[in-house]
Amino acid sequence: VNNGQYPYRYSYCRPDAEGRRQAAKNLSPPLHWEAAPAATQSFALLISDLDAPVKVTLKKPIDANQPSQTVYHWVLVNIPVSITRLPESAGSKGFVPGGKQPGATAYGEAGINLYNDVLNSPDVDSLQFIKNKVYAGIYGQYDGPCPPWNDLKSHRYQITVYALDVKKLQLPEHGMFTGSEVLKAMRGHILAQSSLTAYYVTPASSAGMTKVITEN
Repeated sequence: VNNGQYPYRYSYCRPDAEGRRQAAKNLSPPLHWEAAPAATQSFALLISDLDAPVKVTLKKPIDANQPSQTVYHWVLVNIPVSITRLPESAGSKGFVPGGKQPGATAYGEAGINLYNDVLNSPDVDSLQFIKNKVYAGIYGQYDGPCPPWNDLKSHRYQITVYALDVKKLQLPEHGMFTGSEVLKAMRGHILAQSSLTAYYVTPASSAGMTKVITEN
């Protein structure tokens, strides 16, 4: 629902009983769009977090005024004009250690998502619920929200579908492209676009947490 809460069913993690993080279902959400311009030749889809902190620390709350950046959870392009519906789990049926391959899918060409950097980072062990799993790899298709549990800012997740005047965007092969690269490739080709926004309220932002936090 636009301006509602991003369902945990479609999230990568969710708060546990202590307000930290535990694994969630990580299913991609069902989506539907209609009334595209007559000249539309393909669609593109981006699901983005507009409020990802530039710097993450687990030792204290992340201030709501800290600089933020946009990161991408689902990058899907070259969606045939005949497809106007993505069923639940079209981009993810759950967490896959090592990632899901980008590239050609039944619904279009999937790019890489933010976890391609996060789960290949030396800081990956901060995600307690994936410890002792093989996580290094290429993360394509969809992986859902998992904002820092100690972030004092609620995160806005924007789902945008673009109607394009080309059948195929000029992008790196085999899905090795990011959401930012898609935005550049779409310049001059967007006939129409439509967005909805959902919110993920972190335990810290919900509680108005101000004390120093230590994750054990």
